[in-house]
This record gives sequence, C-alpha cells and structure tokens, in this order.
Amino acid sequence: MRVEKTISGWRQTTLGNETRIRRGASPRPIDNPRWFSSDGPAWIRIADVTASVRQLLRTTQRLSSEGAMLSVSVSPGQVIMSIAATVGRPIIVGIDACIHDGFVVFDRHSRLDPGFLVHHLRQMEPYFTGQGQTGTQANINTQIVEASPLRLPSLAEQRTIAAVLDTIDDAIQKTEQIIAKLQQVKQGLLHDLLTRGIDDNGELRDPERHPEQFQDSPLGRIPKGWRAESLGSLVTSAVDGPFGSALKSEHYVPQPGVRLVRLQNIGSGEFIDHDHAWISQRYAETLRRHDAVSGDVLVASLGDENHPYGRACVFQDGSWAIVKADCFRLRPTGFMNSDFLAASLNIDVYHRPLRGLAQGVTRDRVNLGNLLRVRLPVPSREEQNSIINMVDSLQRRITCEQNRAQKLRSTKAGLSEDLLTGRVRTTSLPEFSA
Repeated sequence: MRVEKTISGWRQTTLGNETRIRRGASPRPIDNPRWFSSDGPAWIRIADVTASVRQLLRTTQRLSSEGAMLSVSVSPGQVIMSIAATVGRPIIVGIDACIHDGFVVFDRHSRLDPGFLVHHLRQMEPYFTGQGQTGTQANINTQIVEASPLRLPSLAEQRTIAAVLDTIDDAIQKTEQIIAKLQQVKQGLLHDLLTRGIDDNGELRDPERHPEQFQDSPLGRIPKGWRAESLGSLVTSAVDGPFGSALKSEHYVPQPGVRLVRLQNIGSGEFIDHDHAWISQRYAETLRRHDAVSGDVLVASLGDENHPYGRACVFQDGSWAIVKADCFRLRPTGFMNSDFLAASLNIDVYHRPLRGLAQGVTRDRVNLGNLLRVRLPVPSREEQNSIINMVDSLQRRITCEQNRAQKLRSTKAGLSEDLLTGRVRTTSLPEFSA
C-alpha cells in the first residue's frame, strides 16, 4: 500500500492512486471510410481539444457502428487528456463520444472533482511534455500518467479552486471573443475605407445612394478624385535583401548590432517584433543599400497557406535595419502615408492581382518587378491620414483588450500555481471565504 504524505492538510499522492486511467482504442479508425458516418457517435480528435475550452460539446466527425466498436466510449462528465502529438491537453467531455489511442480517460471517482482535475492536468502539461517519447510524434504512455504526482485537498476545496480558476478562464475567453469580433470589424472597416473612402463629413461614401461620387478605373469603381497608380510610382526606392552568400547566418552576431528584418518579422499589417537577429555595424555598412528605416514599408516575397506572399507592414523601429533575402523594402514618396500603402497591399481586392504574378514550386513567390507593377488606389494625403486615423482608433481598442487578456493570463498562471500547490488557500481569497 502506498504511503501518502500530508502537506498543508493535503494528501500527496499520484493520479493512478486516485482514479483508474484507461487508454483509447488502438488502432485508430481513421484510415477506412466505412468507419465513419454522418449520424453516429461523436469522434474526438486531438484537434478538438483546445487549451481555451474547458468542456467539449461538439466534434467535427462521427463514427459508424463499426468504427465505434473499435473505439473506447466516454460519457459526459469524464475527463480525457491527449497523450500523443499535443501531449498533456485535458478537457471535460460534455457529450457521448469515442476516443482513440491518442487519449487517456480518467474514470470518475468520488474523491476527485473533474474541474479540479482539468486544472491540475493543465498545470502538469510541461511535466508530461518532458516525459514524452519522441518518434514520428511526441507521446507518453499510461504508466507515466498514472505515476505523475498529485496534491489533493478535500473535495470541497477542490471544487472551490476549480470555481476560482474557471472564473478567470471565463473572463479570458470573453475577452478573446471581444478581440476576435473587433478584428473582424477592423477587416471589414479596412475594406470599406480603402474602397469607398471618407466624404467631407467624415462618413463612408455610399456607392448605391451616391453613385455620382464614384468613377470607373482599372481597379473598378473608386471614389472620384482617387487615382489608380502603379506601386512603383508611389515609392522613391524599392530594394530586396542581399543575394545569396552576401548575408548568411554565419554573419550574425549577438546584440548589440544592426537589426535584420526577416520573413517571420513581416505580418499582414503588423511588424512582428520577435525572433531577433543581428549583424555587426561594420558589416551592415557594406549592405547599406538594403537598409530599412522607420516609416518604410516591408513586403514579404514568399508565402504559405498561413502567411500570404505580398503581405506588408510598416517598419517602426527607431533605429535602422537591413532587410534579408525574400524581404522587400519600399520607401514611399512624401505624398503617401506608409500605413495606408501597407494596408492597401494587404486587403484582398488589391492583393488579388498578385496571384497571377506568383512564381515558385514549393512556395508562392512574387518578384520585386512584378510587385511594383501592381496598381493601387490613391486618394489625397489628407484623406489617407483620415482613413488611417479611423483604423488606428479601432486598433487602440483591440490593443487594450489584448493587454487585458494578457494580464488575465498572467494572473491565471500565478494563481494556478499557488492554489494547486496549497501555497495559497481559497479561504484567503475574500470573495471565496465562508
């Protein structure tokens, strides 16, 4: 019989000592179409278990009766956890479903609250990941899960801990939903502003109510007073990164140095300021024609299914940098607002012509010459500024919500550590005291 230690009134035990842990069926019924149907039991995949969702209420696939016979059934209220691919991702099952051998299921036990168990397992994810066996994909076995340590308070305190952490999770989820909604609003607003513009009253022009405010152009109907111009005519210079051996990883140096702009730093409308690389000041001076300074527009020549080629952002670093291969640097004329130019390159209606100019075998690529031939709409500088001011106002709201979400995540991380180890007791939290 295992000896259980008492720590701050809690029992020091293991998961296997508190609940029976069973692995899903093997082999996984994923290779034969007859194992699936449109109206059979729900089929849980690793992709269905996300870190931000506490309870699984729907899946994207269902099994046939034959497929269900090859699987392990789980019922509402049970906790499952991924042990392959994405290791250590738990969730409470909210529907009758089936799982494969990439999961374990924890049988319900009167001494273990499901909500507390999920939060404990989330806190243990780094531990499970570290125990993983690497092959074609990371995985752990049932014995590792059974032997993992567990500090267990009374059932009443487990439920209170789960309630506290659930409250923060709910706040995070609501904030993320607000951010997603605002991001959608921003995309719609950008499209409208960059195709319809703003009238003298600061309102979006309406092509249906006021068709006289629009004109035909090579880009279709655009507001009167706007011009359809090639990108090349809107910049004073355009360069790509140094070719081949002129700039390789062996040239990199520790900070301080001159920043390199690489593909992973160029987002759609956002300079992604991480994954830093540097070269020496002396070597950077030899590559000065490839420099980027604050206010320049950066464009990615390469793309994939998640990151489109031709995506653009504005470089806003206070110092100068060197663009690497597959990155273009555009320096707008004084007539152009850099943010307006980058936004125009990113929206689909004006990005679409690049699709016919893409090259490459394994990844889509656009060359600088073809990029500079793309036509864009050009309003007055005053209207450009007004459009970007409206977008910036909405972006400030998004940033505020993103900061709030990050603060909540930091609070959750610290409180999880404290509550799940007994370092902080729920009785010390005013709103949860008796």
